Amino acid sequence: MLKIASLPNFFGASKKPEHPGIASIKVKIRPLRRAARVSVPLLWVSYGLMALNAVVLMSYLFGVNQSASTGYEIKKIQKAIALEQTQNQALSLKISEQASIASIQADYLNHGYVPISQSSYLQVRYFSDKTSNTSSN
Repeated sequence: MLKIASLPNFFGASKKPEHPGIASIKVKIRPLRRAARVSVPLLWVSYGLMALNAVVLMSYLFGVNQSASTGYEIKKIQKAIALEQTQNQALSLKISEQASIASIQADYLNHGYVPISQSSYLQVRYFSDKTSNTSSN
């Protein structure tokens, strides 16, 4: 019984047939029926759809690539703007330092001007036409 259930017997590879009538029967193996040939217009339609699919795929890839490169350029420009803003702040600070009174006074001292230690004013006793008449006499 075990010999009958073995794999070689199961697939028909045994050396002696079980029944003499079975060995005489020739099994006709027919190839599977081939599918009906696809008509030519339908074939061209399928090729066209594959080409359209490839075009859509490539346009998607180029679009994603373009948006990624645009984002990279935006980030690069934002960094440049931040750098320019810090330089602008530094220049504004320098301008305010140069415009301060202390720097202006130091600049005058560097050019040879002497600071006033004490103020002296001219005083005129008579400032009228009489003074000019009396001085001519």
